[in-house]
Amino acid sequence: MSKVKVLLFIDWYLPGYRAGGPIRSMANMVATLKDAIDFTIVTRDRDYKSDEPYANCGIDFPQRVEGATVYYLKPEEMTLATYRKLAKKLTYSILYINGMYSFWFSILPLLLFQSKHTKTIVSPRGMLSSGSIGVKSMQKRLYLTLARYGGVYSKVAFHCSTPEEEQDTQQVFGRKVNTTSITNFSKALSPIKHIAAPQEIGLQLFQIARISPEKNQLKALELLLQVKHPVTFDLYGPLYNEAYWGKCLALINQLPTHVHVRWHGAIAPEYIEETIAAHHALFLPTTGENFGHIIAETLSAGRPVVISNTTPWQNLQVQHAGYSLSLDADAQFVAAIKALAGMSSIDYETWCQSAQVYYQRQTQTAAIRAAYLSLFSA
Repeated sequence: MSKVKVLLFIDWYLPGYRAGGPIRSMANMVATLKDAIDFTIVTRDRDYKSDEPYANCGIDFPQRVEGATVYYLKPEEMTLATYRKLAKKLTYSILYINGMYSFWFSILPLLLFQSKHTKTIVSPRGMLSSGSIGVKSMQKRLYLTLARYGGVYSKVAFHCSTPEEEQDTQQVFGRKVNTTSITNFSKALSPIKHIAAPQEIGLQLFQIARISPEKNQLKALELLLQVKHPVTFDLYGPLYNEAYWGKCLALINQLPTHVHVRWHGAIAPEYIEETIAAHHALFLPTTGENFGHIIAETLSAGRPVVISNTTPWQNLQVQHAGYSLSLDADAQFVAAIKALAGMSSIDYETWCQSAQVYYQRQTQTAAIRAAYLSLFSA
């Protein structure tokens, strides 16, 4: 039986990692489905915010990368002529577009590679949420309005990662739009690594995310101003917004002496697991996550999370896996940090085990795989 051929456009892909969740979402999807689906991926020749290209790139040098054929386009190859050449060269029955607003990897592929012979799937990746639209709001709203009235998305199937994203999509494009909600594939469980109790060494918090308003580092720092217990907060991720980071630095300088904040820059994927293991909990009061891969990876490694309730990971506290709290509930965030900081070894180990139990309940890989295979049926 021949494999279904899927042509996938994404701004950044492996071996890149700085763009975060979308890369991991697509890489996990390819790794899980490569036995049944033949993926061809078109992407940039370098990582997010990097000037260094990968080796042997270009339209004439496709590479095999962990089960997919990948075309890494050089900046000078991002032209209409290149895309027309690709359209003639490639064979596929399904077009999959990751994201909404990228001209070269979302908008132009939708206009050039759709045909009556292909099924087109668009994954919004959280870009239709009110929080995302609120960033560069004027440009995004103008594009979405033109696209809606121009019928650009009238024949596509939207792949949403959560029911909430389905609602966001319908809010933008109307109730009759074709949507399917299937969560992302997640990584397998990791052995729970031992760490001394928070009450013994001080609470070790971390966050792996780009420095930007959507990830809400400023809110995290405002909350730490109110904390009365010893806390270290390690930030990992590329600097996306320098003006925003300037505001963060101003707050860091106001923190009490028992709260320490360190920014380490971007972190390579191979160091994420050991970084999680070296900390007690993830602290991510994000304005919104379509999925939240770092949340999933933290729970799978047996570490609790302290997050906002604007992600798919809900009802954490009742299952002793962490806290999912309203961004308006400062006192609850501070109380959560206080509770973690005061945990003994026995209590903390119970929460670590509970985090993995919660993660297993939330991720049923066999059912997710079946749903994806149905989505990719031509």
